[in-house]
Amino acid sequence: YLVLGKFLVSIIIALSIESLMAVFKIVIDGKNYMAIQYAFYLILGVTIMIAVLSVFIKYTKERDCE
Repeated sequence: YLVLGKFLVSIIIALSIESLMAVFKIVIDGKNYMAIQYAFYLILGVTIMIAVLSVFIKYTKERDCE
């Protein structure tokens, strides 16, 4: 489970950077602020992945302690 956790952390970091880049691109272009909703969905997805990863780590550590 350690490798899976590290892999998910790297995916979360990559998606976080991508969402930050998307927000900056939308703001710098300044033409289409309606596209910011897609960046919001990406940030929301990353947030959900962080929550799921924390639950995964919690339950795998509890299982290893038994």
